[in-house]
Order: sequence, then C-alpha cells, then structure tokens
Amino acid sequence: MAAWAQFASPGEHHQHLEPLIGTWNAACRFYMEGPDMPPTESIATATNTWVLGGRFVQQQFHGSLLDEPFEGLGFWGYDNVAKKHIGLWMDTMMTGVLSSGGSCDAGGRVFTLSGSFFDPATNTTVKDRSVLTIKDHNTFTYEMFHTTAGNREEKVGEITYTRIK
Repeated sequence: MAAWAQFASPGEHHQHLEPLIGTWNAACRFYMEGPDMPPTESIATATNTWVLGGRFVQQQFHGSLLDEPFEGLGFWGYDNVAKKHIGLWMDTMMTGVLSSGGSCDAGGRVFTLSGSFFDPATNTTVKDRSVLTIKDHNTFTYEMFHTTAGNREEKVGEITYTRIK
C-alpha cells in the first residue's frame, strides 16, 4: 500500500503544470494549406482546472475553426510510474482520442509530447509532436507538428494563450 500511495500522489512534475491553471484567451494559427501558405486564424477561450486531486489539468476549449464551432477537451498530467508527462485530447473534428507522452525541460517550463493518429483523408498514420512552453505567469504557447509518410515534419498550428485577468 505504501508503494501505491507514493505513485498515486501528485508531485513536483504535477506542480510544473500549475501556471496553466486559469481562464485564457487563445489566439490560434493553423496551417491548413501547408507551412508555406498563410495560416487560418481564429480566437478561442480555454479554461484549465485541476481535477482528480491535482493529478491532471483539464482544459475545456471553445472557439471556431474554418468558421465552424470547435470544442476540445484535454488532459495534461504526469505518470509517476512511467516517469513521463502525458496528454489526452478530444475535439469536435474527430471521434478518437489523441494520446501522447514525453518530457519537460529541467526548469519545468517546456513540455514536449509525441503521439500518433490515423488520418482518414490520407489513409496513413501521422506522427504528432506538441511543444507547450510556459513563457511567464500570463502567457504560454502550444505548437503542433505532424510528420507524415514522407518523414518530413511540418508545423501545423500554434496557439498563444493569454491569461484573462
């Protein structure tokens, strides 16, 4: 039981996520036509809260994409057993779940997670890499990169979050 208690308790890596807690404006830029074309831009809001006793940060995201309503639900945390940061993401553009895992820098400010998903438009599996960077108490960024069958990684989106005071 002592081992379970140790591995079940939030720790230092969970606290690295504390700056994300709050309500945010989100300025979104997605490269829908490719990295060399102008991005599609939109504005959204996000609310990040601790859930499950400080084990996970839950994000509720509301905005639009391509002039259509867009909602997302995500979770960020740290798996004490696997010793890695983890993320789950679901949104109104898919019926699946993107699961990712990775690490953070020594200062707990830059988180890099990787996963993969099946793209029905190309009938291939796409590697996904995301980088969340805590800039300061009022700003963080989230960058998304995809690698397709050609093994060329491309930036597909970025979101700049600004705290609503």
